[in-house]
Amino acid sequence: MSMKRLVIFDYDGTIADSRGSIAHCANLALEAVGRPQVPATMVQALIGLPLRDIFGRLLDDGGDDEILDGAVAAYRSRYADVDRAHSRLYEQMPELLADLKRAGTMLAIATGKSTEGAHRGISRHGLDATLFDLVLGSDAVPRPKPYPDMVLVILDDLGVHPDDATVVGDTTFDIEMGVSADVDACGVTWGSHGHDQLRHAGAKWIVQTRDELRRLLLQE
Repeated sequence: MSMKRLVIFDYDGTIADSRGSIAHCANLALEAVGRPQVPATMVQALIGLPLRDIFGRLLDDGGDDEILDGAVAAYRSRYADVDRAHSRLYEQMPELLADLKRAGTMLAIATGKSTEGAHRGISRHGLDATLFDLVLGSDAVPRPKPYPDMVLVILDDLGVHPDDATVVGDTTFDIEMGVSADVDACGVTWGSHGHDQLRHAGAKWIVQTRDELRRLLLQE
């Protein structure tokens, strides 16, 4: 592919290895509302969706509003400390982001976190916030992942045609979001979903290493 004007990145599982933090914190939240903990893999398979949707799927009965609100509040009250202790940026990702920016590529984040939570994560992980032309969370649109709304807002705000953009993410939710917005999507296999899942969701490219992603995006 030729270099794109804009690359839209997912955050958790793509830029940052926060899967363990999210799973641990989700189980603490379930415990706080009197519900049993679940295997970490169940939580990790849902990363990318808004928190309320994640808890709705984790609870056998879907949970009522009080339970869901309580779980989300308990999660948010604990997450910063858990994330600070257990998550990290994937190796080579800060350098890739900086090199893309130097090459003139616009960068955006579309995440299942809240927009405020995404900005806090960027700061907590020591990323340069000025790398990103736009950071958008699930609270910024009527329909978050896997719907196309976040990508459509980013394209509109930055004045970029879908043909000039790429979505990069580790889950089918990311890929479906991009494909639904008529934007080519690249799946990365170091996160939550595997090669076959990403391909089935419509990924145009699938990479297994950051070196492969670098060559694809920078056309090295």
